[in-house]
Amino acid sequence: MAAKCPGAKIVATDVSSDALALAKENAARNNVVERIEFLQGDGFAALPDGARFDLISSNPPYIPSAEIATLQPEVRDFDPHGALDGGADGLEFYRLIAAQAKAFLNPGGRIMVEFGDGQVDAIKKIFETEKWIVEAVKEDYSQRARILIAGK
Repeated sequence: MAAKCPGAKIVATDVSSDALALAKENAARNNVVERIEFLQGDGFAALPDGARFDLISSNPPYIPSAEIATLQPEVRDFDPHGALDGGADGLEFYRLIAAQAKAFLNPGGRIMVEFGDGQVDAIKKIFETEKWIVEAVKEDYSQRARILIAGK
């Protein structure tokens, strides 16, 4: 995102110190590390008081817990379990994000979340229940619904 939006200042959060270390390496490789603040912590709790953004982007864990064992070995055996496990139905983090994100958005701000195959209707319902205005659902390169964009 920093490479595609040269005027943006970005705050990146993750609960995993390993994930943040890798993100810093990637940022350095792309010459954008000076525009990214890396914060370790659990979701919005990692942010300082009063933090506000024009855009919140998230790719939270979205695999239902029981399905992790069925994933391809290159994912199941090497990706951290916490980066995959979205709870019993795979939607746990979307409920948290939809409930908490408005407090961190500037007026006119947007949220973009990535989700898994077959989750679009449930994700839309979660955000609409929290009074978000779902503006668009975008497809990935294989024409699968993959990104929800919403405003408050």
